[in-house]
Amino acid sequence: MVAASRPPDWRKLRAKKALRRTSLQRSESSGAVAQDSVELSEGVRNASTEAVFDADRVAELREAIANGQYPLDPKKIAESFASIERLL
Repeated sequence: MVAASRPPDWRKLRAKKALRRTSLQRSESSGAVAQDSVELSEGVRNASTEAVFDADRVAELREAIANGQYPLDPKKIAESFASIERLL
């Protein structure tokens, strides 16, 4: 049984952005190559191994996009980006 697609994990996206920001700040302030280390929580480690998606649906969507048959709504896309940015 293949599970339906899930929305992105916003916590993981925020963590990635925070890590990039921290890494950039450290490298800018020191002027030297930083030797930082990161330890991922168990939840983040499990997220990558437990990812479930419908491969058949993904193939259908890829084919529709490649053939120009997938309807795109620029307004919905822009609204989605705006809501993601607010979470970050």
